[in-house]
Amino acid sequence: MGAPHDGVPTMNDIADPDVDARRVLDRLRGGWRPGGRHLADAAVIEKWRLLATPGPYMLVGVLDRRRHVAEPVIALDPGAGWARLTDRWLILGAPKTGAHRLITPAEVMRRAAAWIDRRADDPD
Repeated sequence: MGAPHDGVPTMNDIADPDVDARRVLDRLRGGWRPGGRHLADAAVIEKWRLLATPGPYMLVGVLDRRRHVAEPVIALDPGAGWARLTDRWLILGAPKTGAHRLITPAEVMRRAAAWIDRRADDPD
């Protein structure tokens, strides 16, 4: 396993996706934000919106102008234009017209942390 860069693991560092997601989430909750190096190769998601589920929020949208996706999101900052899925960064393009904006970034992270913790307690 390689050394993390700025405390954020790279793909070579990942042993357990939930552990990686939790490490990144903890750093984000502590105030750290991704820089250009983390976002340089990130795909762009357009027409995105957040979908509430019993677990984490799902980020729904069109990825790289061709694929529709719905994936768990652990953090996002619409003002800075990024989102973190469990295993990768995305650049936030234009949101879906009329997308609901009452969900706060803090609520997304809170719900993601609870979901990761539940998965750690019950891995099956």
